[in-house]
Amino acid sequence: MEGCKSTGKSPDINSGQSISRAIAELIAELGEPDKIPESAYAMTRKMILDTLGNCLAGWNAPGVLPVVQQMCEWGGKEEAHALIYGMKLPAPNAAFINSTLVHALDYDDWLRSGQSHIMSSVFPVALAVGELSHASGKEVMAAIIMGVEVAGRLGRAYRSRMTSEHFLPSTIIGGFGATAAACRLYQLDIEETVHALGLYYTQTSGNRQALYDKTLAKRIQPAFAARSAIWSAALAKRGLTGPLFTFEGIGGFYRIYAGKGEPPLPAEICAPLDALEIESIIVKQYPFCGECHAPIEAALKLVAQYNLEPRSIERVQIYLGNRFRPTVGMPFHLGRHPQVCAQFSVEYAVALALTKRQISLADLTDESIRRNKETLELVARTQVVTQIPHDIPPGGKGNMVSVVTIDGNRYTAWCPIDEVLDTHVMPYERVAAKFYDSVQFSGLFTAEQAVELERQVAAFAAVEDVAEFVSRLCVKGVAIW
Repeated sequence: MEGCKSTGKSPDINSGQSISRAIAELIAELGEPDKIPESAYAMTRKMILDTLGNCLAGWNAPGVLPVVQQMCEWGGKEEAHALIYGMKLPAPNAAFINSTLVHALDYDDWLRSGQSHIMSSVFPVALAVGELSHASGKEVMAAIIMGVEVAGRLGRAYRSRMTSEHFLPSTIIGGFGATAAACRLYQLDIEETVHALGLYYTQTSGNRQALYDKTLAKRIQPAFAARSAIWSAALAKRGLTGPLFTFEGIGGFYRIYAGKGEPPLPAEICAPLDALEIESIIVKQYPFCGECHAPIEAALKLVAQYNLEPRSIERVQIYLGNRFRPTVGMPFHLGRHPQVCAQFSVEYAVALALTKRQISLADLTDESIRRNKETLELVARTQVVTQIPHDIPPGGKGNMVSVVTIDGNRYTAWCPIDEVLDTHVMPYERVAAKFYDSVQFSGLFTAEQAVELERQVAAFAAVEDVAEFVSRLCVKGVAIW
């Protein structure tokens, strides 16, 4: 895939050459719907289906209803729908709700290059701005593709310069992608797009402390990015100016949030790639943080191979590498929000896999976690280690789960992360199965209606006005008070 134009020289504040301008040109050059390859549209259809399934599964998860209630109390101009609940709100507020739905169960996608749950910000923005501007389905899909492209390219440069793992890329990177999607649908020109990216940077924020503390705030962080992305594009369209050297300036993004070495040149951001970034998005198999997925798979291998019973297990050891991983590696405690505590605990994830021999959405509600005494008892005998136990033969690759039984036997399984978190793992058929499972879990639609929803997603590019599509995803009679 071609990159965008760039001189390859260090940006000169007097020349106007900047990463923001290069990105704006990228959106203009590659974002025309008819210039985007069918492979990218196919992936976008798959991601829309997965994202809608995540919305449905998370529609009444802890933290969602307070968000919906607050947005309804504020009210405002009726521009875009809140999915499922059905009320029309100002576009930034509708996007805020819809982002919360997408991300509530941490079941949403992963863009490795952008280090982001990218659809949780880009999709709600594209849907809201697409609805208020009466964009076609194909135009919304093109905006999603461009938003993911921008986030992925910025994220590649961020990863190689990152000095702290405590910022949250889903907002600090993903929000720029969401802004790009909004710019595309607002039909901003290159100058306006440069300013919109700068305006988003003035609002850029996001850290992992909400996750470390196992709070509901984790669920709404991409929603803040989605809201701010629409603000930024709308204000730029009205002539408000933002920083021009958003990414490489002396107070720019890469110096503040990355910190290693010099910021990238526009040529690095716009280097040719083999395919559009959206084609590398990863769909999750399990409603846990992605760092739990390889250990879950290792645990499932163990129970399948050795028919282990929880009562026969003396202790479980999990190896994620030779350093502490605060995202999922803290000791499990059943805190105020059991679902959040479980989602970000590899100890709980592995114990659940060993006791249930499968992972389902129904296992991750607050109530089911509190009731699942067998898993809670095994968690107490489960520990993350940063050194491989001396009696385990060397040579394993990836994450390790090792079980010691009460009769003294040790059983060990390894799982490389690419076996469970890679684009090839979840082809369309498996994503569709995940979607149907999510619909059933939601209790909002019948099996026949789920089939119709999938059919509508398959035909999304042919939708003349995306508002028609959105209206079909609103459920009558859903109470919010």
